[in-house]
Amino acid sequence: MLTVSVMNALFNVPVGLYPQEAHTMNKIQVDLRVSVPADIQQLPLIDYTVLYSLLKEVMQQPHKTLETIVRDVYAKIKGLQDESKVSISVRKLNPPISGIVDYMEVSFSD
Repeated sequence: MLTVSVMNALFNVPVGLYPQEAHTMNKIQVDLRVSVPADIQQLPLIDYTVLYSLLKEVMQQPHKTLETIVRDVYAKIKGLQDESKVSISVRKLNPPISGIVDYMEVSFSD
């Protein structure tokens, strides 16, 4: 199995249930791992620049929840490489809660 990762990619995006979050934007951090079956003698190419571009494209769209970001990134990756295994974590670094936390995170892997 060959895995390519994009780690701690940081975006300012319009995500949130509250209307003001679309205007103030939120800092979102993403970890993405894409794996495909591979033989060490012939490793396939997983272009990390393409993976980053897909992340950037999804992040430019407004989302209500972190779950919808995860879903949309997953769909883009599967559309590109259907046989791949995907692991994605999306973190909101400054969630609008009345407490002190580093971040809130939603993760999915198949």
